[in-house]
Amino acid sequence: MSFILKFVRQAIGDVLVQTGFSIPVNGVDTPVTVKRDPPSGLWLNDSQLPGLMIFVRGDRVSTTSMRRKRREITVDLILQAKGPHDVLDQIDDMHLEIENRLMDSGNLSGTVFDLQPEGSEVHLERGEVVLGARRVTWRVRVDYAPRDPYLPAPATD
Repeated sequence: MSFILKFVRQAIGDVLVQTGFSIPVNGVDTPVTVKRDPPSGLWLNDSQLPGLMIFVRGDRVSTTSMRRKRREITVDLILQAKGPHDVLDQIDDMHLEIENRLMDSGNLSGTVFDLQPEGSEVHLERGEVVLGARRVTWRVRVDYAPRDPYLPAPATD
C-alpha cells in the first residue's frame, strides 16, 4: 500500500522513464535526467542536464462519502537545461515529450480520473552560458478509498 501523493509522483516518473527519454542538444540525441525528488536548492548538477524533477506542490482533500475521498493534487515538473544557445529549444522539447507521454498514459494506468496540464512559467539566466528552467504544473484528480488495499506500491522508491 502506498500514500496517494507518493504514488502519483512515482507513477509520473515511471511514465517518463519507462522507454528512455532523450532530446536533441546541439544536434546530438541526449538523455534527460528524471529526478523523482528535488535536490537541495532545486537545481540539478550540470552533469544531469538536460533534466527534470518531479514534486507534489500541494493537494486539496474533500470527502465524497464516509468511504471515499477525492484529492486534487498539484504536481510540478521543473525542467532545466544549459547551453550556449539552444536552452529554450531543449526546454520546449522536454515539455512536448512530457505532455505527450502523460496524455498518452491512460490516466496513469487508470489510477487517476483526471490528469491535465495547468500551466507553465519560464526562467532564464543569460551570461557566458545560458541556464534555463520551466516549471510545468499538472492537476491530478484522484477518487479513492483512504485504506484502499488495491492502491499499488510505486514501482520505485
